[in-house]
Amino acid sequence: NETGDASDDVLAKNFLVKFADAYTTDVTNGDGAKINVSIDSDTEATINAYELTSLNKSVSATLTIVNASEDLIATIDIPTIENASEYFKVGTDWSKTVLNPDGSKNVTVTITLIKSPITHQDATFKITFVAQASEE
Repeated sequence: NETGDASDDVLAKNFLVKFADAYTTDVTNGDGAKINVSIDSDTEATINAYELTSLNKSVSATLTIVNASEDLIATIDIPTIENASEYFKVGTDWSKTVLNPDGSKNVTVTITLIKSPITHQDATFKITFVAQASEE
């Protein structure tokens, strides 16, 4: 007979939920606004919006969150978005969701200009998600 202790270390080593390397960016307003995304870590991305000059106009980026775990289910809360600004509203189409092993889901982040700036305004936002593991 073999005996041993199960620990959270085993769970942590087998649990991998992350932003996929591939993502799409979209200019949604047609007036030259741009958006740029960089993946900073498995659970954090930076989104930059440029040239948003028209009130209530938006740009969007779609990122994919992947559960790369072999046998663990991931419950993912609504991502947090940091670096809010008085000039921009940032939102996502994400709600708390469960991803099965090898599952994925897209999250679209939309940045909208809500206050007309006197001078040009660019914006940088951090989006971070937290995932909890559970067994199948």
